[in-house]
Amino acid sequence: MRKMRSRYKPSKPMVMIAVCIFAVLALAGSTFAWFVATDARTNKLKGPPPGEFSVLLVDEFENTPDENGVYSKTVGADNTGSVDAFVRLMVVPTLVIENSEGPDTLWQ
Repeated sequence: MRKMRSRYKPSKPMVMIAVCIFAVLALAGSTFAWFVATDARTNKLKGPPPGEFSVLLVDEFENTPDENGVYSKTVGADNTGSVDAFVRLMVVPTLVIENSEGPDTLWQ
């Protein structure tokens, strides 16, 4: 017995058109899904009422240098509220040299 073959064979341009249409539809669908997707969460963490949380920054600077030419500066934080507070401070050293044209920041 002879095996029957299908007489219809799609042409290359028709296959390319179908692939292009599928690609455009997939791109449009994924773009639409990206625009309509939402991630909403309810914040269950409650902070203290206003007025109970208060932090005062302390910055004491002496305008006269000591015998080594070092200026003294004290930086800190005081908790003036009625609840505990965590404060993070960071020191950023900067080298500034005064010249005839004005201050020049060399390193920060």
